[in-house]
Amino acid sequence: MTSRILLTAWTLAALAACGSSKSSGTSSSGTTATSTTSTGASTTGSSTTGDMTVNGCTKAMAADKTAVGMTFEVSSIQPWALTHQACVRVKVGTTVSWKGDFATHPLSGGPVGMPDAASPITVAAKTVTGMGTVSAKLDNAGAYPYYCTIHLASMQGVVYAE
Repeated sequence: MTSRILLTAWTLAALAACGSSKSSGTSSSGTTATSTTSTGASTTGSSTTGDMTVNGCTKAMAADKTAVGMTFEVSSIQPWALTHQACVRVKVGTTVSWKGDFATHPLSGGPVGMPDAASPITVAAKTVTGMGTVSAKLDNAGAYPYYCTIHLASMQGVVYAE
């Protein structure tokens, strides 16, 4: 039993050191808070310690793309391939898209490892199973995290609709 406790403690320490965890978001104070609305937007809280981190992003670090119009290609910031990391802000009502090989890199909405079936990203991604474009309209304000279901934290990001 002692070895199991040590292994669990070591595993948790290793995950914390590399920034990976099963939790949906961590703040600089180590607390977590993420909820999913009925519209599929994942909302993240903030506190006096700063924005919550979801899929390696905070709203403060997100690239401001609110002036680009009502369509935005996330792949223009970072290709949908290994080591994809994109954090962007767009206007509510914007259609966001990803171009790539979705057979090799299946796209899902939600925090890494926690697929959100109600996310417009997940719904749109179900229609593309190979090379192509996934487009999702973000009709509600909130955080829309996404990731590759195979490569998890190696391919992730968040689109903030405001």
